[in-house]
Amino acid sequence: MAPMLASAATASNPCRVRVKALKYDGTVYRWWDAAVECRVGSLIVTFNSPGHLVFDLRGAWPTRVACRAYYWLDRPYNVLETFQVDGTPEQLYINVASPAPLHDGILSFRDYQLDVVKRPGLPASIVDEEEFEEARHRYGYPPSFVAHCRAAAQEARRIAEAWTWSRLDDPAVGRFARCTASRRRTAWCTPSSPRSCSRHGAPSA
Repeated sequence: MAPMLASAATASNPCRVRVKALKYDGTVYRWWDAAVECRVGSLIVTFNSPGHLVFDLRGAWPTRVACRAYYWLDRPYNVLETFQVDGTPEQLYINVASPAPLHDGILSFRDYQLDVVKRPGLPASIVDEEEFEEARHRYGYPPSFVAHCRAAAQEARRIAEAWTWSRLDDPAVGRFARCTASRRRTAWCTPSSPRSCSRHGAPSA
């Protein structure tokens, strides 16, 4: 039987955030809503089923994959696991980016246009070098910042090579996502166990 793609958080929890991807200069270029599965320390995990809408300045489109995303408040990247409709892992995508602060239900990060991709059975690779060079010239990345991004990409590649995929039919993350009664109006979740996220592929925060 194919695993169910709706996590416990999306099926029974109203806990959601809006995720905004920004350019280096702070311009919002893409955004979407996501269900919060858990938060442990500096790590926030979100989930979206296939068909969720992604928006940009040209309009909106539905995705064909499920996505579990890992955002940190203190790391220079974020990690997206994507899954086919039957739950098979499709690819790991790591954005070299700013840490992702959360304010008033908005989780945002600056995307520096340098990425790492890992597909099952294949080595991880750094991609989008041309986009990174274009952004470097457009926004005037200083040399120290370029070095920071390239070091983050190397760290992201090591993480991708050692990554253990989560399972969409395993409710381990979802069952720890709980809305606290005092914060239901803000649709925010808090984990009932500080170890909940460490059971999945993300390194412990």
